[in-house]
Amino acid sequence: MKSFWSLIPRNIFKSKKRVLFIGIGIVLSMCLIISLSIMLDSLKKSSYQRIIDHAGGVYDIRVFTRDIKSFNKLIKDPILTKTSTFINLGTYKIPNTKYTLEINGYDKNIGDFINFKLEQGRYPENNNEIAIEDWMLDKFPVKYKIGNKISFPTALSRRGLNGKREELKVQDKFTIVGVFKYTINQNTDKNKAVAYVKRKYVESKLPLDWIEYEAYADVNPENSAAKSLELLASKSDYVKVTFNQNYFKTSISQDFKAIDFISIILYIFISIVASVIIYNIFNVSVTERVKEFGMLRAIGSSPGQIKLLVLGEGLILGCIFIPIGILLGNFIVKGIIALTSGYKDFNGIINIPMSGIAASFIVGFLSILIGTIPPAGKASKISPIEAISSNNNLQLTGRKINKKLQNNSIVSKFGFTADMGYLNLKRNRKRYITTVISLSISIVMFLFVNYLINSTDPIKNLKSKIGGDFIIVSSSSQPKDSLSDKDIEDIKDIKGIDQIYNGKTLYTAMIVPEGKITKEGMKLLQQESNKSSYAKQQLESKIYKFSVIVNGYSKDELNSMKGSIVEGKINAEDMDESPVVILVQNLNYSSNTRYNAGDKLTLMYYIFDDKGNFIRDDKKTFTIAAILKEDLISPDAQIKNLVFMRNETAEKYLDLKGYQQIKITLSKNADYEGIEKTLKAKIKNYRGVTLTSYKEELEKTKKSNMQTSLIMYSFVIVITIVSIINLFNIMSMNIMLRKKEIGMLRAIGFENNQVKEMIRFEGMFYGLASGFWGTVTGVILTYFSFLISRRTLNQGMTWSFPIITVIMTFGITIFICLLSSINASRQLFSSSIVESIRGNE
Repeated sequence: MKSFWSLIPRNIFKSKKRVLFIGIGIVLSMCLIISLSIMLDSLKKSSYQRIIDHAGGVYDIRVFTRDIKSFNKLIKDPILTKTSTFINLGTYKIPNTKYTLEINGYDKNIGDFINFKLEQGRYPENNNEIAIEDWMLDKFPVKYKIGNKISFPTALSRRGLNGKREELKVQDKFTIVGVFKYTINQNTDKNKAVAYVKRKYVESKLPLDWIEYEAYADVNPENSAAKSLELLASKSDYVKVTFNQNYFKTSISQDFKAIDFISIILYIFISIVASVIIYNIFNVSVTERVKEFGMLRAIGSSPGQIKLLVLGEGLILGCIFIPIGILLGNFIVKGIIALTSGYKDFNGIINIPMSGIAASFIVGFLSILIGTIPPAGKASKISPIEAISSNNNLQLTGRKINKKLQNNSIVSKFGFTADMGYLNLKRNRKRYITTVISLSISIVMFLFVNYLINSTDPIKNLKSKIGGDFIIVSSSSQPKDSLSDKDIEDIKDIKGIDQIYNGKTLYTAMIVPEGKITKEGMKLLQQESNKSSYAKQQLESKIYKFSVIVNGYSKDELNSMKGSIVEGKINAEDMDESPVVILVQNLNYSSNTRYNAGDKLTLMYYIFDDKGNFIRDDKKTFTIAAILKEDLISPDAQIKNLVFMRNETAEKYLDLKGYQQIKITLSKNADYEGIEKTLKAKIKNYRGVTLTSYKEELEKTKKSNMQTSLIMYSFVIVITIVSIINLFNIMSMNIMLRKKEIGMLRAIGFENNQVKEMIRFEGMFYGLASGFWGTVTGVILTYFSFLISRRTLNQGMTWSFPIITVIMTFGITIFICLLSSINASRQLFSSSIVESIRGNE
């Protein structure tokens, strides 16, 4: 022996089976971590891009003001780290169309904040240069292209001191230098495009009192966007400034925090599983090597050296198997995605998230340390004399066995072999408990991920969301963007249409009396007032507003809601042209209002002229006929209240002309493609109106959800594989380390079939205990996850007891435990009784 430390590699090479078991445990744990990191990384990227596209950019806040002094001071405020200013020059209406072009003067860095993507040419660099949003070029009477001159008047309007609308017209000639694409899915005015000119040019064209300064800004990361907004709005210097927060970016940040929290929980679970496996192996290994450690102590090795010997073995194995697990987990998950999705581009297959690599090494070595330190401490305390004289025989004498057998009620029910199997588990209580914990955690992880997949599945409620085979939706309540009665009649005449439901929709606010607001609702209003001077003025004036969606429905649709009534009654006939509504309050687990049937409800609405131009807003008070169940899911996660009324009522009292939503159901043998083509032709002149086909939306949803679903299902597959292999690994390890003990049982007369039956009972007991604790803990965890994340991770989350999943998981666990015990028992008879008692590996 060249040195004491050369014993570490010698022991590793000598104990190949033990090293194999440890290696499998480490590799599988690393596979789980990498699978999880890839899943979360992909989920974050896809969610972030979706939010950016919806909000139109990645800014934190947006500001508006006409006060140049306040604005100049604001953009230098240390709370803001970066800003981009723009000024509206005015709007140009294209003759004989519904389309308008909004011309804004931007700073050069506007692309850092909003989704401008240059398609052709360049952005303006000089005065009288303009870049136009791509789709608008086709709407002009003349087909323009880059390099052409274009001249048109723009109109800028505002409300004067006397309350009347004032208008300022500016006309100039521009050279088209670029075409860009602007993605903002939340835009309600689909008929309006954006044009880009230099900000300084706009400042030179407008009188100072007509300039409204607007800016996108990022806040100092020391504070959240909400907190920064509160700090800015509270300063007296910015009383004349209006602040708006990018709630979409804030919500995704909250979602990421929830995802990170979940990932930490899963990493902890994986660490425990890996630590338990490593602890089991090293603990039994130390027991099997008592004489060896005793000899080392006898020849002068210190307890510290013995401890470092065991720890060194674990760390060297970690250096070998952790990288293997990282690479293997990456290839397995991405391979599953490639096979199931048909995606054949493998350029990024080596791109492993750094967070996953870091977590793998941290969790891996932490698991090794946790799993080896207790056995190492045990090995360092071995007495040389006791170790050398030890024969490592069974810890119980015959009398003790007989006494325990007599006190064991299992004997009378399942026989002697079952009792021996149960007794073996009791004798090796630590190993039994740690193994059950390991298996239970795998079950918990499976149930948890399975719940996340089912609760965030956008395909599940797609049919009910669309409400038929097609749905036509207007993005605006303005008459020019709404479908008329004639449009409805034309659609009804299309051959193959079975049913059609036409409704009105208005996104507005309801004014709530103070007595009908809960503590949570008042707290929400207070938070909003800290972010906006206008909201603060409203609160100080005791005007309490909450967002609401108003839906105008037909008589039949309103009557169909009777099964969801909490209080009051629905009589659609009496609601005809009467100021009567149905309310669903406190959606998505909020608790802001406490209305009752019979209460009065005040709604804001907007008045437009015959040309569709906004005139003013107004309000109307209605009587609540019925309150519906709060578990009715809103189509918009930000809306907490829904109001339903007759279509006639909405038009009469809310000036809601036309229809903003039409649901179409086809007859059995209808020509789906032909009807879709006809419907598209009907709405082609309405850019703000969209047709959604259930078939197309289903395919689109599947495609957009594919990456997330595949990653999550891949993770479930990996969890299942890891759990099964770990179980076979644990059972095989238990049998291998008990060869001497089982050899002694064979020597005193145990038949081979009895030994196999005893081990099968042990496997069944493992399955029963693991299945019970795993499913119980898993169900409890999913419920608490639902309570924690229902308002953040996934709006409208639901939970129900997963009885079928629990039964299947419980049964499969017992079956796999039995299978693993049968597989392990085959290893017992490969050596003779004498060799087994000697303990030769």
